[in-house]
Amino acid sequence: MKRLDEWRSLSHSVLLNPQYWHDISQRYMESAVIFFNHGMYEQCQSVSEMAVNAMFKAYYLKVNGILPKLSQRPDVWLSHVHLFTDVNVGSDLLINVLGLQCHSFEKEITPVPSKERVRICFEQIDLFLSHLSPKVVDGSSAPYCSVIK
Repeated sequence: MKRLDEWRSLSHSVLLNPQYWHDISQRYMESAVIFFNHGMYEQCQSVSEMAVNAMFKAYYLKVNGILPKLSQRPDVWLSHVHLFTDVNVGSDLLINVLGLQCHSFEKEITPVPSKERVRICFEQIDLFLSHLSPKVVDGSSAPYCSVIK
């Protein structure tokens, strides 16, 4: 029982580490680019959404020290981070990222996104994560590395 409590404590402390969520965001984007390169645009979009959510968690943890008790919907994360923190990477970029993220909730009524639409949104997400990353990591950690080559 003691080991189980130790494990829970360890996993809880990892989940409250902004660097953990930052690194997860990077891995998601690396996976998303693989999906994109193989013509799997819907999967690319879904995984890039997960990258944005992970970076939002990292930033919120960095600023507040806790995760908010909010829905995991990206538009909720975005509005919360945008309203209650000092994120200011340009309203057009935030709106475009939000537009891509909200698209996933409309999948049932819209066709699979085109390669060009996903490419544009993917580039905007990559730029957004590049802007938000330095606010999350400290000087001893590596910032987000763009996956767009």
